[in-house]
Amino acid sequence: MRAPIRRWGGVYGLLLAWCLGALVSASEPPGDGPSAEPAAAVVDEIHRILANCRQTVYRHETRVDGVPELTPDGQVRLAIVDSTGGPHADDTRKPGQSGVGRGHVWFAVDAQGRPIGYRSNSATGKLLERPTAIGRPVAFQKSSAKAGTKPQRKTAVSIRGDAFLLNGRPTYEGRVWNGKRIEGLLLNARLVQGIFDDLNPQTRSRWAYPDTGQWDPQRNTREFVEAMPQWRAHGLLAFTINLQGGSPQGYSQKQPWHNSAITAEGALRPEYMARLEKILDRADELGMVAILGVFYFGQDERLRDEAAVVRALDAAVDWVLQHGYRNVLIEVNNECNVRYDHAILQPDRVHELIERVKRRSARPDGTRLLASTSYGGGTVPKENVVRAADFLLMHGNGVSRPERIAEMVRQARQVPGYRPMPILFNEDDHFDFDKSKNNFTAAVGEYASWGYFDPGESNYRDGYQCPPVRWDINTPRKQAFFKLVRQMTGP
Repeated sequence: MRAPIRRWGGVYGLLLAWCLGALVSASEPPGDGPSAEPAAAVVDEIHRILANCRQTVYRHETRVDGVPELTPDGQVRLAIVDSTGGPHADDTRKPGQSGVGRGHVWFAVDAQGRPIGYRSNSATGKLLERPTAIGRPVAFQKSSAKAGTKPQRKTAVSIRGDAFLLNGRPTYEGRVWNGKRIEGLLLNARLVQGIFDDLNPQTRSRWAYPDTGQWDPQRNTREFVEAMPQWRAHGLLAFTINLQGGSPQGYSQKQPWHNSAITAEGALRPEYMARLEKILDRADELGMVAILGVFYFGQDERLRDEAAVVRALDAAVDWVLQHGYRNVLIEVNNECNVRYDHAILQPDRVHELIERVKRRSARPDGTRLLASTSYGGGTVPKENVVRAADFLLMHGNGVSRPERIAEMVRQARQVPGYRPMPILFNEDDHFDFDKSKNNFTAAVGEYASWGYFDPGESNYRDGYQCPPVRWDINTPRKQAFFKLVRQMTGP
């Protein structure tokens, strides 16, 4: 019975509504793709459908928050977010608690996959026969741009030869440290969890804040944004942030948590993108660059197939362009040579996605988004990526000798297809900032940018990756890194 999945496959993130006692037939689910209709018009249409219900006792509106799942008994299991006093299966509300929460319901469907009723809290519960209306996504967040216009942005990143430029001028212009050129580098930190959330109710409590006992994605982003001026004041110009985050345990094989701004079908989740918008807006104001990662090997398996991967990449690129950001570099995926399920995200084919970003992001003024991908610790980029990428991304995880970091940079410049282009480490979990030789200074010594990765321990104190993260410069390790950044970049 494939009809229900075909019919319901595009409803993720849509507005769902039904009414009691009504005698109307269910509406057709919309097709895939973004709607050009104003959000108000969508809501009006939903309300018009509901208003036509006769003998209505009440109506209920909710948001679809999970990919429809066809169950063996022919029902469609659906995750929804709503406000109710009647709990659903796997409900995030505590017993007896009303208000907004997330849970699962089961829809009974006819042979064509049209909903004819639902079961509120179990697959075998009482069937409530209710006409159902499904509408296109509505705008839940307020955009920084006025309707029909793009905001005026302050920061634009570009490349000239092997150097990065901001607004047409080299970064750290004229700066030399210990005889090494700093001008044109992009010193950075791995801060991938700025929009983190966990959609798995079984693991969500692991990231609870110690003072409240609850995880709060809005607080996480708010505190991230509050810390950004402090990072910038120390000379940090860039940070990596990822639509699928990174391991919230620092390093892990199995990743049962569900942290993804991307749905199984390749759409973008509005609540994640609203948080990202706050971060990118502030970065633009501060003159900072975001290295925006799209896919992460701990979460890519949540995308249904290769077509969903491509749709997700296109959606991410379009979103950046629509918001007018020019301070964004695209990292297609984090460590393409590590455990990816989809072949197009693996080393032999990932260059296809880099090229896709370059083609799709072309602007009328001749500029476009700059794109690359990264490799696991100690790995030098392969020829297909070197030829396609605008800059090279490497990681220093597992590389304990600074001499090897320097060697990696030299080897990268010998890969066929290399031409003058920036080389950037954007993840390295080695420190020793009080020593004259460390991975940071070794990279800079070869004229390569370097990125600080401090995973932490989910204790709201240490590190920058394991939630709940404390985003300010509060520990001796963080302070040592930022002190060295300030020394290198000057006042």
